[in-house]
Amino acid sequence: MTADAQSRETGRKPADKRPSTSHPRRRVTLLHASDLHLPGEWTHVPGHGAAATADAFEALSRVVDTANARKADAVLLTGDLFDTYRPSPRVISFVLSQMERLNPPAVLIPGNHDCLGCSGVYLGSEWKRSLKPYAITDPEGETLEVPDLPLTLWGRAMTDHTPAFQPLAGLPERSPARWCVALGHGFLYLEERPDGRSSPIRAREIRASGWDYIALGHKHVFQDVSQETVRAAYAGSPVRVWNDNAQCLLVILDDEQEQKVAIEVLSTTEI
Repeated sequence: MTADAQSRETGRKPADKRPSTSHPRRRVTLLHASDLHLPGEWTHVPGHGAAATADAFEALSRVVDTANARKADAVLLTGDLFDTYRPSPRVISFVLSQMERLNPPAVLIPGNHDCLGCSGVYLGSEWKRSLKPYAITDPEGETLEVPDLPLTLWGRAMTDHTPAFQPLAGLPERSPARWCVALGHGFLYLEERPDGRSSPIRAREIRASGWDYIALGHKHVFQDVSQETVRAAYAGSPVRVWNDNAQCLLVILDDEQEQKVAIEVLSTTEI
């Protein structure tokens, strides 16, 4: 696709994918996890037994342990942290206590199971405290510059899981002096074949963004969906009932390496 065709399709000029600064950006390590689907009640994962329920909560603890052990600079949670619009106070308290154990900051977006339009869970002040964690709640898109890191994050809060909601719509131009990472939760179309699925993400949107990494959620197993020079991936779920491999990703952003964005698949059960 030509640059002019890209511009016509996206409504803006294609991003310059080459860094325009002579100074390398500081190396940044991200822990990308998604789709934990924590149950609304402490004792119940619908359709599964007590062991599956325990593992759902233990998975979040394993993600925190992994982030701390691998010295991640930030943790990204790309949707469906909860499997319900209305988790109980005990479940919310558990999540926040795990966030307190994290050494790095954590940023999350709502997914289709805990979308903002059906749940007010992420609107409380406890989800905006010093990035431990920070929930993106602007349905038009929200940009964060992470303190003490050359890292810009962007995401849209899902209000309703419908075909009208486009997780990457409105993604701004990247800053060449910073690592630019977008968070999205939805279904990827590699080709332009809309079939009515909700929350569509199109491969051309990833290609045209010029951003360094697109962190995706919705699919429960790891999938690298990088497009040309833009790295992108579904992290998969760290919960064994949803994903036998219990996966999350370590994403290393390093200007000194030939592969400036490296993705390492981790099994949290090995931590």
